[in-house]
Amino acid sequence: MLLTLALMAATPAVATCIDPDRVVSRRAEGDDAIRFVMLDGTHYLNRIGAACPGMARADAAGALIIEKKGARLCRGDFVRAARPGDPGVPCVLGKFEAVPADGTGR
Repeated sequence: MLLTLALMAATPAVATCIDPDRVVSRRAEGDDAIRFVMLDGTHYLNRIGAACPGMARADAAGALIIEKKGARLCRGDFVRAARPGDPGVPCVLGKFEAVPADGTGR
């Protein structure tokens, strides 16, 4: 319990960027949000400004492509849902909000 509280205290509630090398998983939550799980157990929800066409379906097929401009994954970088013969529409990532691991942050 103390470790959990210490991690929560060290985790920013909202981040502009995250370290992609510390991401252990990511998954689309519908067509307008992506959940990133970090090595330390922190869950960040990134709400995309507008729905990104086909994102939820593309994630299940493993074709959710994230394009970062620098070394970190930041607000303003792009995500797209690619399908065979269709590279997908670039959608802009928003801020990274720390949310509970149980999925209630939606």
